[in-house]
Parts: sequence; C-alpha cells; structure tokens
Amino acid sequence: MRVLVREDGRDVADEALIALVAEALSAPADHVRLGRRCPQCGATDHGRPVVVAPIDGRRVHVSVGRTLGRVAVAVGSSGPLGVDIERVDPERFAGVATVAQHHDEPDAGSLHLLAARWVQKEAILKATGWGLTEDPAGLDLTSHRTSPFAVTATRNGLAVRVWVVELGVGTQYAAAVAVVGETPPRVTLLS
Repeated sequence: MRVLVREDGRDVADEALIALVAEALSAPADHVRLGRRCPQCGATDHGRPVVVAPIDGRRVHVSVGRTLGRVAVAVGSSGPLGVDIERVDPERFAGVATVAQHHDEPDAGSLHLLAARWVQKEAILKATGWGLTEDPAGLDLTSHRTSPFAVTATRNGLAVRVWVVELGVGTQYAAAVAVVGETPPRVTLLS
C-alpha cells in the first residue's frame, strides 16, 4: 500500500489517486477512471472514491483524507482501506474527546494524542465503509500502543478485523491509514 501526503489544492487528490493507481497496476494514467460510491446506499453521486472499472481485471482500493492545508491519499490491493489526516489545532478538537472517547479509554492527555486517536478511528470507519454513521466512541483503542496494530470493529454483530498504521507526518498534523484484513499491511509513505 502506498500513501501520499501533499499540500492540498485544486484537483490534488484526484491527480494523486490516478497516479498511484496507475503505478500500482502498471497501467497508463489515462486508463484510470475514478468515481464515487456510497457504502450505505450504493449511490454513485456521493460517497467515497472508487476506481470505476478494474484494469485487466485487477482492483485496487482507494481513500482520501483532507484537512486544512493537506491531503492524504491511499491506494492498496490487500483490502478495503481508509486514510485520515487532521491538523493538530485546539479549536478543531474542542469537544472531540466527549463525543469520540470510548468508556474504557483513558483521557488522551495531550492534544496530539487526541488527534492521533481521532484519525485512527476515522480511518477505521472509512475502511469498514461505516463512516460516521457508526459512533466513533464505540471503537476502543486503549490497548494499542505500537503501529501497526489490529482492532476488531463490531457493528450489528458483524466483527471486522482492521489494521491501523500511524503515519509520521510531523507535529502539526496527525494521520493514520486502516486496512481491513487478517495480516498487517506494508505501508510506504510518500511526500
């Protein structure tokens, strides 16, 4: 799996996704077509990004995360994935702990740790396709210390194993990628 973090701007995410998909499939970039698909209703006018048609029968999974000034895109073939990035800013995270903290999780203790926990939860919810229709406080990340780590996310009796990888993007941002699967993913961070 490859993750690219760049300064955000017009069309940066789509261009980066196309380039990474083309590289992953050893295909010309003009053969890659992106679209949207909602994991909840199946509509194609909204939802997460998808590669519209497989190239030579091969599929890849893609995800995009945005925050003020940065975009993160992820492309991989091992399983559904999600990426999230957030600017570590006290105003952005005011009240986040009260809505996103699992009852067994200790207080984050610092803004950066709170931001890290939030992007991990967002990445998990993107990878599962549940998004914020699922309460992030339902995910318990207490016992996880080193990256990558596995989490079992449960919804309506369905248990999903998800691997979470923290991305080293400096102190002003927190970022993570999550992949549904049984084995930890190999992640290459590009900038």
